[in-house]
Amino acid sequence: MKPFRVLLVGILLILTLTACLPGKGVKGADQEAVLTYTEPIADRILNGLETGDYALFSQDFNDQMLQGLTEDSFQQLRDLLSSKVGSYQSRKVSSVRDIDGTLLVIYTAVYSDAKQVVIQLSVTGSEPHLVTGLYFDAPELRK
Repeated sequence: MKPFRVLLVGILLILTLTACLPGKGVKGADQEAVLTYTEPIADRILNGLETGDYALFSQDFNDQMLQGLTEDSFQQLRDLLSSKVGSYQSRKVSSVRDIDGTLLVIYTAVYSDAKQVVIQLSVTGSEPHLVTGLYFDAPELRK
């Protein structure tokens, strides 16, 4: 009986945490439609980071992102990721959320020195689809 209670508490906790995420979940065909334009954007960002190509990395940024993530801060981000989590290996989509017309794609990525790096990519829902936010999180990055 005790394992059942633990399982039930775990399920309730997951449901509660999911309900606390901002915006509404995007699933099924709608998620696939979003991923048709966010996946190439994510590819360019991650490839730009790996190769040191700022133009590729920032190609889809809106004006605020371009001002906030200059070439100098790009290099600092590259150095941080390289020293703390290593090189990018792969990613999978964890969830897609619509927050007032901005789409938040949450990835779980694998790096050579970290098996779980959360990448949050915010993109405008309307064309042209531009990056409005980019966040990396992992225990290794917080050390």
